[in-house]
Amino acid sequence: MDTLTDRERTILQLMADGLTRDEIAGHLGIALATVKSHRKRLIGKLGAHTSTHAVALGFRANLIR
Repeated sequence: MDTLTDRERTILQLMADGLTRDEIAGHLGIALATVKSHRKRLIGKLGAHTSTHAVALGFRANLIR
């Protein structure tokens, strides 16, 4: 498992908190396309198949609370 950047961890935490991609973009003040890019990259780094799987793996690896 590759190391996540601080931004990827933040986005993973917001995903775990139940925010949608649009809500994450608004919360962080970044473009939706940027959120999608970070999300896709972190899913790949974690070896996940879905966003939900990525969140589960993040919890298991203590990457998020």
